[in-house]
Amino acid sequence: MIKKYLTFIKFSLTGVLNTFNYIALISILLNFSKLNLFFSNAISYTIATIISYYINSIWTFNRKVSTKNMSKFILVCLIGLIISSIISHIIDLNNLNNYIGVVLIVFTNTTLIFTLHKYWTFK
Repeated sequence: MIKKYLTFIKFSLTGVLNTFNYIALISILLNFSKLNLFFSNAISYTIATIISYYINSIWTFNRKVSTKNMSKFILVCLIGLIISSIISHIIDLNNLNNYIGVVLIVFTNTTLIFTLHKYWTFK
């Protein structure tokens, strides 16, 4: 039973690890550099995305690192960013609780991004 979901479990664990990477990176930049939130976020998000690509390639999906896969990986991440932005905007427009948006974003993006990576990026 676990074997059937092993790739998704690895993907989820990589996501948790990468979230900690992002938080550590942005915290370091905000506390020890003169960078503002915008640039600290951009740098941290970029580095975390690169780390996520390597871990997901090698460990989660057992694929070789390649420029083609990395391009697809980044495109999928951008699609996730657009979708989360749309959901956030809809939540804001309707004055709904922010955590409703967070739950929708996490569920939607985790499912969509995993599916796109499994059947397109790392096919």
